[in-house]
Amino acid sequence: TGGAGFIGSHCVEHFQKLCDEITVIDNFSTGHNKFDFPNVHYITADITKPEELDQVQGTYDYMIHLAAAISVAESMTNPQKYEFTNVQGSENVYRMAERLHVKKVISASSAAVYGDCGKDAITEDFPFNGISPYAQSKYKMEQLKTKFPNLQLIFTRFFNVYGPRQDPKSPYTGVMSIFIDRALSNLQITIFGDGLQTRDFVYVRDLTAALETIFFSNTKDFIFNVGTESVTTINQLAEEITKFGGSFVHGQVREGDIKYSLSCSQRLQKLGWKPKVDISKGIVETVEWVRK
Repeated sequence: TGGAGFIGSHCVEHFQKLCDEITVIDNFSTGHNKFDFPNVHYITADITKPEELDQVQGTYDYMIHLAAAISVAESMTNPQKYEFTNVQGSENVYRMAERLHVKKVISASSAAVYGDCGKDAITEDFPFNGISPYAQSKYKMEQLKTKFPNLQLIFTRFFNVYGPRQDPKSPYTGVMSIFIDRALSNLQITIFGDGLQTRDFVYVRDLTAALETIFFSNTKDFIFNVGTESVTTINQLAEEITKFGGSFVHGQVREGDIKYSLSCSQRLQKLGWKPKVDISKGIVETVEWVRK
């Protein structure tokens, strides 16, 4: 689900080389990335409408569930949308997975469920401490596992994902693409707060490799952090990106944002995954994509 979006389109591109057939479910409200691969088929459907999901027939081995409402800021003003899409919508997806006899479902959760944990590296055992309705909705999605004992549900808590195809004009986009877009337009970047907040940025193609690692493992774990175990301050990010143009200033702190975020991804690394793209290279590749 969500296969026409930023992360989803990279998953389609990655897994079409490994799978006989891929079906993409998307409502195309925000993502519009479609490919002409002969083994990839697209169905227009909304995860909040079970009757639309009934279009999907057959049996499938694996499912990646990415469709979601994903803006922390929007969730602060419209929490009902996040409950409806991310919790009820996910339950609809899992009912579909049962009907299609799916062996393993990976769902995109978020590091937002941890809230602010200080400067410590966050392991999967940290308790829920989310501070936004978005974070709450992702945690409630994870809790659906108890409703579906016959499904192998795995939840991947993504840290800050970035890379090509992250639309800077989308209200749901990440800080990286916004900064790059403004820098290449020679505009001023506004940093919320003092810029000392830290993030763990993971390149989107490293993330798709992580999902492959989980799919083809025999792991009994069902929660995985997906991050690089290295941090960048927002000031450092702005300094790196404004080498390409523009400038930056500091503004007001934004409600719902956390101060520090650093993953411990040892559980995933024990399965053999390691991130390959450092942030400098990732920024260059993303800038090249935006320029094209």
